[in-house]
Amino acid sequence: MGKDKTPDINQNHIILGFFEFDFSPDIFTNELALEPHDQGVKGDKYFVGSKKQHEKVHEYNMWTHEIKAYSNDFIGDLIAKYIDQIIKPRVNIIKRLTKSCNVQLRIVQYYYDGCNPGIYMKREHNKILADINSSIHIDLYCLGD
Repeated sequence: MGKDKTPDINQNHIILGFFEFDFSPDIFTNELALEPHDQGVKGDKYFVGSKKQHEKVHEYNMWTHEIKAYSNDFIGDLIAKYIDQIIKPRVNIIKRLTKSCNVQLRIVQYYYDGCNPGIYMKREHNKILADINSSIHIDLYCLGD
């Protein structure tokens, strides 16, 4: 089910993540002027699961920023908006901070309604992601009838 258990609203997550760096994750928060969705320091404990019952330990430093949109808009448009509004204005900062870490753009969609999910990314956006040395991770969950 989508937002508020509505079966016809897609859940879309666009996540920019930085992993395996050797400084405080707070530097990303301060330098990028963005609030993290999640952050962690190597060796720190955290909990996962619907009731936060499973304890894990961070294997490396990490920091992520996420937008979540409940919308049946084409996900490619949401990705383009994220790249234009969040990544593009911060390319030089990202490049400076990420000389020795992994960068990832993660796209997750819980697809309930519409016609055949698909993702199209403009060349200019691909160039921006290449410029910050980002990999792309895509998860599509087709859950409609």
